[in-house]
Amino acid sequence: MRNTRLILAGNKIQLFCSYEERERAKQIDGYRWNARLRCWEYPLGHYDEVRQVFPHAIVGEGLQERILSDKALEKEVSSDKLAGWENIEPTEPMPIKTKPFQHQVLGYELACKLLGIFRKGEGE
Repeated sequence: MRNTRLILAGNKIQLFCSYEERERAKQIDGYRWNARLRCWEYPLGHYDEVRQVFPHAIVGEGLQERILSDKALEKEVSSDKLAGWENIEPTEPMPIKTKPFQHQVLGYELACKLLGIFRKGEGE
């Protein structure tokens, strides 16, 4: 229990815990055992669930920053969706030859934000 820690590895969360805690680690969906590193790996989207099962785990600084950044982006995209598509303009020109419908512009904007191609205000 003392050495339980979570770190960011690429786009995964790595959980290092004791052998006694393995059954708790298996309760979380999406797990994968990394035999080489001797840790459990989870998709980033399972962070809240991992923290709920292992509230005492030490969280690596890089992981904490990534989760906060992802949650902020998620909130921004949700507010953009709620704002609607009626008056949206593309941040960057869309790579198509025809004039897009407004809902297509919104989809383009959301996808580019989620993929990190550009964020709000960068192309202005």
